[in-house]
Amino acid sequence: MATPKSKGGSCCAVALCKNYSGKAKNTGRTDLSFHRFPKDDLLLKVWSNKCRINDAWNPSPQRQKVRLASQLLSHTTSTALLHCHSILKEDTRLIENVANFIELVNNWFDLVNVSHPNDNRTPYKQPYGNNIEEQNLLLNKMYDTFLKMRCIGKIGLQIFQKAILMHINGTKALLKVLQQNGLKYLLTSKINQDTLENL
Repeated sequence: MATPKSKGGSCCAVALCKNYSGKAKNTGRTDLSFHRFPKDDLLLKVWSNKCRINDAWNPSPQRQKVRLASQLLSHTTSTALLHCHSILKEDTRLIENVANFIELVNNWFDLVNVSHPNDNRTPYKQPYGNNIEEQNLLLNKMYDTFLKMRCIGKIGLQIFQKAILMHINGTKALLKVLQQNGLKYLLTSKINQDTLENL
């Protein structure tokens, strides 16, 4: 049984199993096969139990979809809000703040998912380190925003906020280590969760 991966194939979802399709292919393992979790709730529960998944991981198709979030938190949405706020005659400051937040998250998402060394469309699609001043300004703004942000009804930082803060600090530290060892930049997609899960 496997969880779908956006890059690198599928990895096994059975507890403590470290097999993934790329590894199986590279080592010539023809005895392994990988399947998606079923959409049927009853079968999904049976498969999850068979995999002995005891953590909070949820293999439901909705949890695995990033597309909706990336569409909502996109440059297109931000631009549309800024364009429409004069027509809506609503609280323009609130709409501008939301649009700016969405643009910030979109730019950060671009920067932490760089996979091509020659993509120069924006500073945030370039490898981390190629436009370090502007990229660090973005990371610092993202860090400050999520450090100060509070979810409704919550006093402290939530897990997703702490994860973003740790990711930003870790990415900066990793680039320094790489530069000390003669490398100029970091392709940030190489350190995202999908890649790490395939180890």
